[in-house]
Amino acid sequence: MTPTDRAKQLYSWWISSLSEMLTRRGALGARWSTLLKHTPQGLDIFVRERREAKLIGTLTPDASDEQAAVLKTMLEAHAKRDPTRIVLRLSPQDVLQRPFRIPVTAKDVVAQILENQIDRMVPWPREETLHGHRIMGDVTPSAEFVDVHIVTTRTEILDALLKRASMLGIAPAVADFATSDDEEPVEIKSFLPDATRKTASTIHVALMFLAGFSLLSAASGVYFAWSRHRALTELEARSDAVRERLATLSKLAAENDHLRGQHGLLLRKKQDEPPVMFLLEGLSRALPDAAYVTELEIHGRDVRIVGKSSNATGLITDLEASPQFEGVHFSAPTTREANETVDSFAIVARAEGGANFDPDQ
Repeated sequence: MTPTDRAKQLYSWWISSLSEMLTRRGALGARWSTLLKHTPQGLDIFVRERREAKLIGTLTPDASDEQAAVLKTMLEAHAKRDPTRIVLRLSPQDVLQRPFRIPVTAKDVVAQILENQIDRMVPWPREETLHGHRIMGDVTPSAEFVDVHIVTTRTEILDALLKRASMLGIAPAVADFATSDDEEPVEIKSFLPDATRKTASTIHVALMFLAGFSLLSAASGVYFAWSRHRALTELEARSDAVRERLATLSKLAAENDHLRGQHGLLLRKKQDEPPVMFLLEGLSRALPDAAYVTELEIHGRDVRIVGKSSNATGLITDLEASPQFEGVHFSAPTTREANETVDSFAIVARAEGGANFDPDQ
């Protein structure tokens, strides 16, 4: 890969990440015009009339095409559907829920962490998995960890519900999940165009405009400097003003050297801290498939890992072999519940490396 290709790849990654952060899509589940709510009795059909939800019927699991046609007619009579505000809401029997705690510093990369850990969270293959998440509560400035509510389901479950929705002539814009009508829903799958692409395009155009403006400003600055130089050479008699200008530049250079030194100190301090993403990646590599983590606490270089494993004693050797950890030991005896086949463990370790640490070396 050439340096140009690397630069293009880095720019693409950066603009995509920035677009994800800038694109804030509100939960469509709270603004639906038509809601298909899956229940044990079937697919309840709600429409919103004058800000109130109205149940117009239920498509039972064994409904015939004739019954579906009747419900379709009733739906068309009661609502003028906005195709971008049709929501399919899954039932608790359709999903697998679990809490997940992460350091607050990793709050902006929750999606990437879940994508990396999803194999450990569900008992079915990754390619059959759909998932969504929601950060629980408000994140205060003093918070060290945030709790994440994770909801997963299988593609075959969602495909079956979409097929039933098609019997009503409906194509949902979003599939989500909520345990109650008052709870903010967790979006599992959106069928709308990706808003981040539009944001990325807007940012790209803005950056190109800024780059052109900067070049024009630089050219104007060069011309101005040249004109100023000519004016100064023609005014050699005003030597006192020239000496004063040189003194000012010397003062600015000294201040710049001082700031450069402070910047170097900050960089060295930052490089001595172990990056959270390296620790998470190292932990993911070191732990065997038979182990999974339920709690992870990181305080500076001190790491506490709590989880379950069928071979808890072997985890000490696995983690010691990782270049990210040293001083690995149990903080409490391993335990096993009467109805479980795995041991619960609590391990503490010391994180190694800084910002320039390469775990593959």
